[in-house]
Amino acid sequence: MILFDVTLETSQEQRPAMLDLLRRTMKASQAEPGCLVYRFAADLDDPLRFHLVELWESEEAFMGHAGGDALRGFIADLPACGKLVASTARKGDLAPFTYKRPAA
Repeated sequence: MILFDVTLETSQEQRPAMLDLLRRTMKASQAEPGCLVYRFAADLDDPLRFHLVELWESEEAFMGHAGGDALRGFIADLPACGKLVASTARKGDLAPFTYKRPAA
């Protein structure tokens, strides 16, 4: 699996355009083969900062996304409404996990 943790910033003036870009990118990316999670979220403390968590089932699935219209469009449109602040990628297996709540 491939996991990305991405942080983006915008300005107050460009925030509406950024929201539109994030919504379009999220919808298109979630429809791609091998996409397990692709979700943008607004930062709780800074309304001009956004976070993306994306999880791909394989490197091949991510490479399909990397060459696809959703990511290409995002990269092309981002400079007009914001910027990339940080991006961290991780690769490896995820084992199933069952959380058992402690008895009350």
